[in-house]
Amino acid sequence: MIEIIKKNWQKSYFPFLVMMTASADEQLCKDYGYNLVVYNDRLKMQRIVIDKLKHDSIFFFCNKFYQSPPFYSCDHLYDLAREYLLELHLDVFNFDHFIDRCFCKNCEPKSIWYRGNPRVKYALPIGWYRFGIKIRDEYINNKIEMSNWHVGYHGTNANVAKSIVEHKRIMFPGDTLNDGTVLQVKHNQCYGNEFKSSVIYISPSIKYAKDYSYGTTFKGKNVKIVFQCRIKPGTYKKRPETLGYGDRIIDENFSNKEIEWVTDDRKAVVTFGLLIGFF
Repeated sequence: MIEIIKKNWQKSYFPFLVMMTASADEQLCKDYGYNLVVYNDRLKMQRIVIDKLKHDSIFFFCNKFYQSPPFYSCDHLYDLAREYLLELHLDVFNFDHFIDRCFCKNCEPKSIWYRGNPRVKYALPIGWYRFGIKIRDEYINNKIEMSNWHVGYHGTNANVAKSIVEHKRIMFPGDTLNDGTVLQVKHNQCYGNEFKSSVIYISPSIKYAKDYSYGTTFKGKNVKIVFQCRIKPGTYKKRPETLGYGDRIIDENFSNKEIEWVTDDRKAVVTFGLLIGFF
C-alpha cells in the first residue's frame, strides 16, 4: 500500500500516515513510512492527530525535497543534518523521504527493539537523523521477505557514502568508487579468512558502527555518517569487536564478543537509511 501511495501521490508532498493496529511492529511501520503508530485505541489516535493538526496547519503535509517533515523532526537536529547533507551534493532522486526520521530522545524514548526471524536485538540510532534512501530495484517487490531480516549499521566516510547511495549497496574492499579510487582494505579484513572473498562489517550497535565512520568538522561539530541496513539472517557471523576496546564496554546493550557482524554476501545487505550524527 505504501509503495502505491508513493507512486501516485503528488510529487511535492507526502500524506500524513497513521497506522492503528493490534500487533504490528512499530519500528517496521515507521521504516515503511508511517508517521504515527497507535495500538488498539481509535480515540487516542484521533486526539493525537487533531493535536498535531492544531499545532501547525502544515502538519498534514511535508515538502519532499529537503524540507523539514514537521511531525517527527526536531528543528535543530534536522537543520544541521540537512545542511550537511546538501554539502555532500548527492542526487535527490536517490532518496526516499517517506522514511526520513528524527531519532532524538523526544521522538524515540525507547531505544532497544527486536527485528527479524529469528528475532535479534538492535539499538535505535538515538541522537541521529535519518534520510531515507531508495533500495535496489530487485528488492522493491520483496519487502515482505525483508521484513524478516535483521537491522544493523555500517559506518563509513563521506567519500564512500556517495558511492553507497548511488549504487544502493555497501561497497566492498576492491570496489571502484565514484571518484575513480579503489576502496582499500582496512583493519586487515579481520575474520576475512573465514570467508571466500572480501568482507564488510555491520553492527546492531550504532555506538560501535560510528567508530568505523571517519568524521569531519562541520560548523564546529564532529559529524559522522552511518548507514542503516537490513541484513539477511544466516548470511553473517557474529564476532568480537576489532577496534581495540578490550574489556571496555562499548554498548551496554551488547556483548563485545558479538558486536561485529561479518559477511561476504553482497546481496544479503540492503541499505535503506543514511544517518547523520553530530558530536
